[in-house]
Amino acid sequence: MIFQSDNTNLNIKNAVGYLTFPALENYSFVKHAFSTRFGGVSEGQFKSMNLSFYNDDKKENVVENYHLFCEALGLKFETLVAAAQNHGDNIRIVGKNEKGIGIYRDRDMQSVDGLLTNCEEVTLVTYHADCAPIFFLDRCKKVIGLVHSGWRGTAKEIAGKMVSKMQREFACQLKDITCVVGPCVDECCYEVGEEVYEKFVSIPDVAVKSFMKKCDANLKYILNIKEANKQILLKAGISEENIVISDVCTCCYIDLFFSQRAMGNNRGTLAAFFCLKN
Repeated sequence: MIFQSDNTNLNIKNAVGYLTFPALENYSFVKHAFSTRFGGVSEGQFKSMNLSFYNDDKKENVVENYHLFCEALGLKFETLVAAAQNHGDNIRIVGKNEKGIGIYRDRDMQSVDGLLTNCEEVTLVTYHADCAPIFFLDRCKKVIGLVHSGWRGTAKEIAGKMVSKMQREFACQLKDITCVVGPCVDECCYEVGEEVYEKFVSIPDVAVKSFMKKCDANLKYILNIKEANKQILLKAGISEENIVISDVCTCCYIDLFFSQRAMGNNRGTLAAFFCLKN
């Protein structure tokens, strides 16, 4: 496997593969990771680090995968809190009372695509298979957020809503917020239809032409979802120097990632992790 990136690091520990971002590694009080397919015990189309309980993989395999991943990263399994994603724009503040939800406790909400906390006792988890993970860090207030942003969530401006919630709930200052848009399907592999274009063109004060290009006469477009999220973050007031865009395409590296575009529904699922160190 050949992996090349200027702003995303591939790490292997105890046979578990995961990605990290130098823009976040600079801060010693946080821990983060984006999983790969490597290091788990799942079999078949889920081989090997499948982190979703909501496909046909064996539950005991998924639980073991989480334990293996946590051990490699130095995370505590009991601190995990997972989103309940449905491509919406709901953002939930979580703390120690929410530990285990979506992992070893049942979901108690049906629509959560963003998680936000200032609690050192929880680790945020979102699921991905081409949709963008977006990490938010207020490096002064020590507040973190994690978002799952597919095209629907992006069109609903979930990234901008996370910024607003950080300001409203924790008095975060825009100048102190760092945002990292992690690996997802890139424009090289992302053709969409007219209905997607119509959703984005209706967003006010966003330069759609900067991230959508018409590619043929059949009303198809090329979508750069990373650039779309960047434009939404800029609109929300985040300065360009505080936005990092991973240059990794999950659809191009199917030996490394599970990809909805490349594999369809018969596959495993990746996850993003983010926590404050205690």
